[in-house]
Amino acid sequence: MILYLLRHGEAENRGASDSARQLTPHGHKQNMAVASQWAGRRPVVTAALVSPYVRAQQTSLDIQQVLPELQFQDWALITPDTDAHTVLSALAGRSDDSVLLVSHNPLVSNLTNLLLDGAYTDRIIFGTSDLICLELSEVAIGCGELLYKLSP
Repeated sequence: MILYLLRHGEAENRGASDSARQLTPHGHKQNMAVASQWAGRRPVVTAALVSPYVRAQQTSLDIQQVLPELQFQDWALITPDTDAHTVLSALAGRSDDSVLLVSHNPLVSNLTNLLLDGAYTDRIIFGTSDLICLELSEVAIGCGELLYKLSP
């Protein structure tokens, strides 16, 4: 499986709730910069999944402006504090060849490090709008290889 992990763009510091925080204008610009870089790589995505939080939803809309073929589905499992092991188990049950997750820290950093190093390390820490591409020999702990990282 090819796994793309994208952290949302820069968001407001405060909102009515964490899930309601919106992107800043700079966050939208970050997303568009990464989307343009990524489009140049001609990614093939068979499943595009997005957190239900507003800032992730807005990020998916920004990405879709550059890559309109992506059809996003909400996935309630990929919120900031979900345990990476839980997401990994759910991914292992999918038959997709390539998956894009639009989500949040600490989940995306924890999941990436779990796949690469087999543990929660600080090897990879996502900035806003960072996108990482991993190749997974199998969807399991320590079975990932970093193919590339894009930053705005």
